[in-house]
Amino acid sequence: MRNHYFSVTHHKTIIYFASTIMLMFAATISACKKENSEASKTDVETALLTRLNQLREKGCTCGTDIMPPAQKVTWNTALEKTATLHAEDMLNRNYFSHITPEGIPAIQRSRQQGYAGTEVGEVIAKNYTSADAVMAGWLASESHCKAMMDTTYNEVGAGKAGTYWVMDLGRKN
Repeated sequence: MRNHYFSVTHHKTIIYFASTIMLMFAATISACKKENSEASKTDVETALLTRLNQLREKGCTCGTDIMPPAQKVTWNTALEKTATLHAEDMLNRNYFSHITPEGIPAIQRSRQQGYAGTEVGEVIAKNYTSADAVMAGWLASESHCKAMMDTTYNEVGAGKAGTYWVMDLGRKN
């Protein structure tokens, strides 16, 4: 009888211990995913803002047009949210366009996220796996290159989902 009690108590202790370990492991995994997500968001912001401002500082050639240096842009969280949501939407609904299937352009999407600037432009890309590669792709596209160098813009926000990248540029009032 006593052995049976020990076995049941021992079994309950093992189950309790295993459950506790599993919960701790799940919490750690969840925290890591959140940290990775936050780090990824920060990486996109840092990488693209730095590269865009370096480009604007020195100027470049877009197609056959020489683009002189332009003022630096600052990060805007409403434009970031607009860009991120558009990248996620394109990924989830499998399309690639500056305009959603419902016909909503970047300026309207940015207004929905609270952006109050007077101008909005957008560059998009897919099938790129790094900030360096996507910037090279945008520079190789004359229209995207000119948009990034446009002196109208003084703010930017960007996001990515999978291999879809979006950069929204705006003009603060």
